[in-house]
Amino acid sequence: MSFPHTNEGFFVYRGVDSRSARITIERYPQITKSRKRLNFYHVPGRMGDVVTWDGGYDNINISYKVWFTPGWRTGGVRETIAEAATRINDWLSGIGGLNDGVGNGYHILYDNYCLEERVGNTEYPYLREAVFVGPLIIESTYNEIGSATITFSCKPQLYGENEFRAQNIGMNQSNPSAQQSYTFIGNRGYVAKPLITLYRSGIVDFKYTTDEEWKSIRLYISDEGWPICIDCEDETYYHIDDEGNKIAYGAGDQSVSAGFPVIPDPGVDGNEPPAKMLIIRFRNTGSETTTPDQATIIPRRFVL
Repeated sequence: MSFPHTNEGFFVYRGVDSRSARITIERYPQITKSRKRLNFYHVPGRMGDVVTWDGGYDNINISYKVWFTPGWRTGGVRETIAEAATRINDWLSGIGGLNDGVGNGYHILYDNYCLEERVGNTEYPYLREAVFVGPLIIESTYNEIGSATITFSCKPQLYGENEFRAQNIGMNQSNPSAQQSYTFIGNRGYVAKPLITLYRSGIVDFKYTTDEEWKSIRLYISDEGWPICIDCEDETYYHIDDEGNKIAYGAGDQSVSAGFPVIPDPGVDGNEPPAKMLIIRFRNTGSETTTPDQATIIPRRFVL
């Protein structure tokens, strides 16, 4: 995702640009970094507390202070402030079936303030997984302009432009019998847990450069059951319905050997061994010829 540089503030959530909702950003959120989930324990007679870390990070709240003006209804009738507020709330809350395919209740959020980089006049935003927390409280000026603070609860990860873009891991189309593999190198200091989607029955094989043994996930999908998501973060299989809800996968055969694949911390620094990486491929469960887009992976590499 990218866009030309502009001084006009906006954010995009559930695939909808705030400008199309007649929203103007009055104040951007602060750039906030997540904190480690630390536990403090008091020990009688001991100076100071004992601190432990559970390995996770807290969600952060991102808030946009905005104002908006009413739009027009069918027939050229101007909205009231209350109607405009309902329209905006329906979008943010997902009423009416809006869905960008992330599931989990989280959806993609980005803006033209928190940027990964700028190349010439093109800006590349960091992407977040976010959910609108509400409530939407509107203040009105002369019943013509509404103002509010829109708050999202966001996972701590910041994703680059391509990390939510599906990449094919299917068969070699010019030679379907070949075992074509794909390599993914992670970001230093973090372990990424990808989302794999199968559009037909198949076997996902994976290994790491530090472990030459192939491991596998095998799924048999009935004709009405696809696509199936293999979520390596939640370690679950599921469909996503039209409302963005997860539907647990329970039909057909499935088997997993040695866990779910991850994109490891490459661990390269100075004289360290060669970078660790994920090598992954997709195989048929039968004799049918497949095409590359019948299995995809969303890497979900990130920084904090």
